[in-house]
Amino acid sequence: MASVIAQQYPEKYETWFYFSTFEYKQFLEGIKPAIPKEQLSQPSTLDANPKTIQDHTSSPFVWMETTSGGDGNKQIKAVGGRDKFCEWASTEFPKDADDIQSLTSLEEPVLLELFFDYSTPGGTWMEHENKDNKE
Repeated sequence: MASVIAQQYPEKYETWFYFSTFEYKQFLEGIKPAIPKEQLSQPSTLDANPKTIQDHTSSPFVWMETTSGGDGNKQIKAVGGRDKFCEWASTEFPKDADDIQSLTSLEEPVLLELFFDYSTPGGTWMEHENKDNKE
């Protein structure tokens, strides 16, 4: 769904992915300090007894980064897990029924959605991170 959103709205969204079978929890712990404190207590899933953003430990974890003004300061909006991402997308893109809305089902994902191409470790997020570190 993130890729479809970025394809439909390339002027507003780009996607970064971090794929790791064993290190995603460490990655999450590295992201959490950047999340504004008032967001950490918000639910990260739609479960009856949801974990908070602070306590989120599963994959995926979705957040949005934006910059505003001329200073380029990054602002982060934590979304949460897959179900919260689907909820966000269904609200954010109500007129995109054929493309985005069709992917926002809160039913369990199909088996194919559980697998990803891990042939390039780190995905586009890692490519961006490596590029930044070389400059």
